[in-house]
Amino acid sequence: MEFQKNNLDITPCFIVGIGRSGTTLLTDMLNGNPCISAAPENNFILFGKNLSNLSGSNLIAEFKTLFTLNHNHTQSIWKPDLSFLEKYNVNESHISYQKLCKEVYLHNNFAKDKNKIKVFVDKNPVYSLYIKDLITLFPDAKFIILTRDFRDNIVSRKKHTEGTISKLMVSYAASWRLYYTSILKYEQKFPEKFTRVKYEAIVGQPKETLNKITDFLNIAFDEKMLHTHENSVMKKFEKADLPQAAKDKIIEMHHRLKMPLNNERINYWTDKLSKQDLILIEIFCSKTAKEFSYTSLSKANLLEKNWAYLRIVTTYPLFILSVVLYYFPYYSLPYKLKKIIFRS
Repeated sequence: MEFQKNNLDITPCFIVGIGRSGTTLLTDMLNGNPCISAAPENNFILFGKNLSNLSGSNLIAEFKTLFTLNHNHTQSIWKPDLSFLEKYNVNESHISYQKLCKEVYLHNNFAKDKNKIKVFVDKNPVYSLYIKDLITLFPDAKFIILTRDFRDNIVSRKKHTEGTISKLMVSYAASWRLYYTSILKYEQKFPEKFTRVKYEAIVGQPKETLNKITDFLNIAFDEKMLHTHENSVMKKFEKADLPQAAKDKIIEMHHRLKMPLNNERINYWTDKLSKQDLILIEIFCSKTAKEFSYTSLSKANLLEKNWAYLRIVTTYPLFILSVVLYYFPYYSLPYKLKKIIFRS
């Protein structure tokens, strides 16, 4: 098989923001643009970040190994085709981990003309906590900050979350705040690299919102971006090579992608949260939420506030412990050790 070298002068763009904020919906919409290659979640870029120190045959060999490891926090329906590696002479000095990552995204959608692709979009909510590493790997990277009313987001995550600690209301509120305080930190340092998008704007003013994004990415808007429910990533979910139970769970989580845009999930939380939970959430999130123009609505007396603080003090340490145990092995351990731990 003969392979042609691709133009790798493409801009990396990362959608950051906590899950259940419309990240998959936005990925679907962006993928309707012929200049964009956007893919479902796959955590390989940061999992293999230490490979950026390699070159030549060592890099090629380890890059192949990377995709034999269980490097995903979530079930991934995207299994990249690495056949493009055959075109590389292992002695070529210009081979880099970053270029190979770009090649993976160019080969995400074979229906597209690779010569037209100018941007690859990587949607991994957890990357919100590792923006510094992404900028180190890709100094030209751009970031779309996707937000959703924190109360709607928490109600949605509560419906789909598994795990004892994860189901604590403090965990939902603390994780929302953790993600967005991390994002704000780097937006303040590199404002030119970031643009903000609200889920509410995507479903309410989709064309204006997508125009804002394409202007930010220096590409032209395409009307096909407005009709992605007709060719949604859901079709890939339904055909994915996954256990049926995992497939059913993913389809249940994302079945609304097959529907036309609507605002039914805006203010969805209003009859889904108890007063006590709402007070706790707003105490935890209100300061950060205000940065994104989301306002608090609860009115609590002293007793109610004290009860909320007691819940926070007694369970927040468990949340911190769960974060360390969940993320540290994937992104902070030496790569050689990860190869041993995360063999598929």
